[in-house]
Amino acid sequence: MNNQPNSEVTTTEILEAINTFATNVEREFVEIKDDIKVIKSDIVDIKSEIATMKSEMGTMKSEMGTMKSEMATKDYIDKIFGTVKGDMVELVRKEDTKVNTIVGELDRNKVLPKESIAKIQSVLVFPYSTEA
Repeated sequence: MNNQPNSEVTTTEILEAINTFATNVEREFVEIKDDIKVIKSDIVDIKSEIATMKSEMGTMKSEMGTMKSEMATKDYIDKIFGTVKGDMVELVRKEDTKVNTIVGELDRNKVLPKESIAKIQSVLVFPYSTEA
């Protein structure tokens, strides 16, 4: 370009300036297009990851539903424990009755001294019945 004051700018100088400007703008547009391509690629990757996460969440929800439906409730466990406790009390009561019957027979047949019988009978599992 002509740097002299009051000189007229030629058409060539104007075209050169426009060409330089256009080249710089084109370079910037190319950089912007490249950046947009990278951003689009990143967006595709993010969408894919989100789709995978949604699928995994669906699987987890399904598995949790299955676990919840198969899980024992507190009421169910309480009922089972109550049944087992009742069965155990019944078995121990039968054994206690057997022991009391044997101690009664040993006492009646005078196999053991009264002190031994009293000592055995003092260990109460259930209240001692003299009917045995």
